[in-house]
Amino acid sequence: MKLFFALWPDDSVRLQLATQRLDVARLTGGRPTLPVTLHMTLVFAGNVPESRVIQIKMAASRLKAKPFDYVIDTTGCFAGPKIAWLASDSTPNQLFELQSELQRNVAAADFEVDERTFRPHITIARNVTHIFEPHAVSPTVWHVNQFCLVQAIQTDNTIRYDILDRWVLND
Repeated sequence: MKLFFALWPDDSVRLQLATQRLDVARLTGGRPTLPVTLHMTLVFAGNVPESRVIQIKMAASRLKAKPFDYVIDTTGCFAGPKIAWLASDSTPNQLFELQSELQRNVAAADFEVDERTFRPHITIARNVTHIFEPHAVSPTVWHVNQFCLVQAIQTDNTIRYDILDRWVLND
């Protein structure tokens, strides 16, 4: 099972992001992501045997964090992977703390985690052909009050995401 932890927006935030993704996809010549797949990856655990899913869930349940607001107000591109993204110009420390503690908990439970530096973003277009510098967009306020364990499932020509579990942020 290919698993990762993510922030998953509610329907109101998802609608706002879905609208912005179309504008950015046109600007970049990229393929917009499907609205149902919009999320922010926190920790990528990769291939996890089904027999260990309960252990990774237990690692996540040890996390203690308060809800916070994440203001999505910037768009840009990562040239290497050729993706366009939405993010915050001033990411709150609570997000970095949440991601860091979750990664530590998952690693301490003997799961391999992606060790690359966390770069908070929501992928909104892939295969972009016109890279642009980050710039401001109309802000969207996302009240982050939970995180999810997600399974990525490869289908014929796309990837489907199934949410396996959710944890409410509650100090």
